[in-house]
Amino acid sequence: MRFQIIRIVVGALLLASLALPGVAMAQGGVTVVTGFVTVDGQPAPLGTPVIITSPNGAALGAAVTGGVGFAANQYRFDLQATAGLEGRLLRVQAVISGVVQPASESAPSITFVSNRVFNLNVAVVETPAELPIAAAIGVLINQDITEVITSFDYSTARYYSYVPGLPGNTLSVVRRNSVLTLTLKRDGAVTVAGVTYPVRAGTPTPIPIGSTLTIVVQ
Repeated sequence: MRFQIIRIVVGALLLASLALPGVAMAQGGVTVVTGFVTVDGQPAPLGTPVIITSPNGAALGAAVTGGVGFAANQYRFDLQATAGLEGRLLRVQAVISGVVQPASESAPSITFVSNRVFNLNVAVVETPAELPIAAAIGVLINQDITEVITSFDYSTARYYSYVPGLPGNTLSVVRRNSVLTLTLKRDGAVTVAGVTYPVRAGTPTPIPIGSTLTIVVQ
């Protein structure tokens, strides 16, 4: 009876350890690091390169997302457990548009422990949080086309405006996930993130700005 009780207790402890997130046992002296990659909050494309590095920046492994049995934006590293890796800080980064992101100091990390499974997601912000208004609205910086552009900033509860050729404009940048209200001097259309909005002359028209900051005028 004593041996049966011991077997039951050991079995229960093993099941409990496997249920703990991020500390599941890996097999064969291998530590697994896996997770999902997102870019601007959206799943990264299939085949996105991912690297795992040591504290000195040396790459310990490279992989791509979307392997057999994985989601298109899921990666996995199988690291052979060694004494040299034990307790070391390892970072995971994605290669987006030829650039390793996030930067090393802000990249997600784990402290290596042998024979474990770590779940580590990588979130990359490729689109800047804001752009100077000249870069965002392009040809709308023209007195013959634009009457006024306004935007409401919820963080300050204030309206900001831009009038081409007028000094002292308060609207100097276009931010992600904001709304611009355009008042143009002629009929036209603007496209943001593939969505086209008609604009009638003299009619204030709200234009939602998502993660794509550049407005294309038609």
